Amino acid sequence: MLVSEEEASYFVEQAGFSVKDFQLLKFKDMPAGEKRYLMCSKDVPDELINQLNKAINFE
Repeated sequence: MLVSEEEASYFVEQAGFSVKDFQLLKFKDMPAGEKRYLMCSKDVPDELINQLNKAINFE
């Protein structure tokens, strides 16, 4: 799940888990703000990319 550190803590606690049970990965090039990006290799079939695009709410 790609979320901010604050959101991660909230979601984990709301689900009834402990933050200690998860590992937070911090990406050096993650932009500030709420935008998040999924990146796929060129080996991912176009059909799957299209399914991902349909599932993402573009605003």
